[in-house]
Amino acid sequence: MTLTVPKCPKCEHTRFAIKSFDPIDSRYKLVAVYCAACGAVIGITEYDDNGALIRKLAKRLNIRLD
Repeated sequence: MTLTVPKCPKCEHTRFAIKSFDPIDSRYKLVAVYCAACGAVIGITEYDDNGALIRKLAKRLNIRLD
């Protein structure tokens, strides 16, 4: 199986960067993945790793997650 190198849909560059930001009227930070060459936003995801936060809380409360 050959893996395809991700390319920017705007300029076809293959290097990317991330930047966290606070959207207007939001209580939560987000992270944008963008092209390092032209700045086109490729995707946006949550700032916090919710799965890790849930596992940490469950551990503190002695709750098993299976």
